[in-house]
Amino acid sequence: MDEALRKLRESRVFGVVLVATSALLFSIMSLVVQLTGPRIPSFEQVFSRCLIQGSLAGALLWRSGQSPFAFPPAKLRWMVARGFFGFSSMSCLFFALTRLTLADANVIFFSSAISTAIAGRLVLGERFGLFESVAALCTIVGVVLVSQPTWVFGEQTKDAHDSSGRAAGILVSVLGALLSSGAYIAIRKVGKDIDANVLVFYFALVGVTLSPVGVLVQGAVMPSGLREWSCLLAVGLLGFVAQSAFNRGVQLEDAGRANLIRMVDILFAFAWQVFLMRQPVGLWSGLGALVIAISVFAVGLKKYRSAGVSAAPVAADEGSRALLDASTEENDELLPLDGCADRNELP
Repeated sequence: MDEALRKLRESRVFGVVLVATSALLFSIMSLVVQLTGPRIPSFEQVFSRCLIQGSLAGALLWRSGQSPFAFPPAKLRWMVARGFFGFSSMSCLFFALTRLTLADANVIFFSSAISTAIAGRLVLGERFGLFESVAALCTIVGVVLVSQPTWVFGEQTKDAHDSSGRAAGILVSVLGALLSSGAYIAIRKVGKDIDANVLVFYFALVGVTLSPVGVLVQGAVMPSGLREWSCLLAVGLLGFVAQSAFNRGVQLEDAGRANLIRMVDILFAFAWQVFLMRQPVGLWSGLGALVIAISVFAVGLKKYRSAGVSAAPVAADEGSRALLDASTEENDELLPLDGCADRNELP
């Protein structure tokens, strides 16, 4: 019996289950952020997640006898850059979740896979051909359909969110997608010899250091009651467990296939929005989400088929979550990232 369980835990089927579970947990975390958002500012939730995630990552490093500071000094700037871009993109996602519907915020953020491919071409010289260019154009069209700007659709395209708050949410969500590309570049520069928990630790360290500035700007709110304290705890725990599940899953399953499986995150977001929050999905938002999902899936599938290489485990935060579908050079390792991206978390 024990041998059968051990073989199951080492099987590719179990890897698929773990990756799908991580997508489910990440989507639940986004749901919790949105439900808590009306009263608890987004930066407080970012601080909570970083504090819990950093503590757990530090504990795992200590347990394994590793130091988060034992790496070549030349890599320090890239470690800090990874932390900064990961923290910034996750902060954008959390803010967007307080201004947009759950599905809209997540689907726009997932478009970062395309911006990451562009950044990879500009900074790292990775392949970005006609196929990727068409996918990028389609993704832009999808974002326009989801955002429904008045200069295209007129004033009649309103939903439950006020227009100014929705516009801010869309702009910040797009900014988060762009910033997550920086986290991808930083992780590529760091290389594959740094432990995943070290990258997660630096992501959390930067977040705990910088998020109080955002808390001061937004205004600190003391959580009241068991529900709000539980939600803040859940944000950190869900993010860390989801990241750990993805890391282990990508060890057992091909990284390219794992990245494609992670896209069920979008399906979960739509399900929570429709069935739990009772918020209908508009025609244009649904069509835009479909265009973005197909574009990102197509690019990920093309890279998976051309690479044919399994990847090393990476951590995933909000800032890197969407980077899980990012492209890498042909015949090079795919680097799914934490939020976030949470070797990271894309957040």
